[in-house]
Amino acid sequence: MISNDMREGRKIETRGFNMIDFKVFFPNVVLSGECAIENIAGQVKRLNGKNVLILTDYNISKLPFMSVVEDLIKKNGFGVSIWNKVLPNPNLATVKEAIAFLNDNNCDLVVGIGGGSVLDTAKAVAVVSKNEMDIEKCLGLFNIKKRGFPLILVPTTSGTGSEATHISVLVDENTNQKVAIYSEYNMADAVIIDYRLTYDLPPNITAETGLDALTHAIEAFASKGANLLSDLFAINAIEMICGNIVNAYIKGNHDKDARKWMALGSFYAGIGFCSAGLGAAHGLAYPLIDYGLSHGRSVGIFLPWVMEYNLSFAKSKYAKISKALDKSFYAITESEAAEKSIDLIKKIIKNLGISYRLRDYGIKTKDLDDMAKNAFESSKRLLDFNPRDISLEDAQSIYKKAY
Repeated sequence: MISNDMREGRKIETRGFNMIDFKVFFPNVVLSGECAIENIAGQVKRLNGKNVLILTDYNISKLPFMSVVEDLIKKNGFGVSIWNKVLPNPNLATVKEAIAFLNDNNCDLVVGIGGGSVLDTAKAVAVVSKNEMDIEKCLGLFNIKKRGFPLILVPTTSGTGSEATHISVLVDENTNQKVAIYSEYNMADAVIIDYRLTYDLPPNITAETGLDALTHAIEAFASKGANLLSDLFAINAIEMICGNIVNAYIKGNHDKDARKWMALGSFYAGIGFCSAGLGAAHGLAYPLIDYGLSHGRSVGIFLPWVMEYNLSFAKSKYAKISKALDKSFYAITESEAAEKSIDLIKKIIKNLGISYRLRDYGIKTKDLDDMAKNAFESSKRLLDFNPRDISLEDAQSIYKKAY
């Protein structure tokens, strides 16, 4: 149906994405499978690269497969420069240093190989350097003007889903606050998901990054921004992750199927939350970094408590989660099934050897209100997607229940 405004040629104010049902961004090419990394030179060629910047962290740069990747690219006639200085929670200065290295070596294509910190940094380096803008001007929603250098992302963990998103999360070292670049130009030109690169992840990294992926999927599924397409990816991610995370944690490289489904589940969850947004488990978790807790463990701590808080507002979605995981729950009421979903998630977290009680991490009761206030004030965009509205008092209450 055509509106009168359209018939008469009047300008329609769309205010960004407010008048559409949903938005979704996809990487241009996704290659998934055991040995998928062996296709990397073909992707460099497809993207017309000549001098490749491989961006990673120190530990990954010393792993045997990295020399294999370097040789695959070099023997096809491409130059390779390696920058391995990405740290956990990379800041703006990290990106600026990497950009200077890219320019000094005349690189024209970026390959990010690593976990979420590496992939977020690679995305920022590729897009900021090509746009020739100060990174501070690139922060926020859709401030990038054009595509960056060609970008290939290779995840080595099954958790962040960064390879699937248009977001680079960084730290502003001047304020010690998390900031982000959101742009359709921040998507990868190619994603290579090679399950072998996750086979030897230590159990604690498997558990913590897996919990991050699971939280992505559940929060995307219940988000106010959820839509038909994000639901498709999120519910499949929940099934993949819940069905395999404990085996991947316990059996490691002895259960290659579990590693495969965790890698795909993480990617699916990334597509889901990229479209739908996240929620309060992510929004409230940020202050735990000051206690040395990883991001994955932090969001995992809050996941069951936030689900309890959201229960009456996300009953239908939570019931679908439990029924997807256990077909016997089709025989009970929706309310009962929704409650069962929380029990299932708590059981998984316990089986990963992780406590979801703040008291077990040395956090003091006197600090809870201030931590909740810090999270509330710095995470409004995340909290806005939560299925149930959250006030400062609500955030403080969730912190106290989680204690």
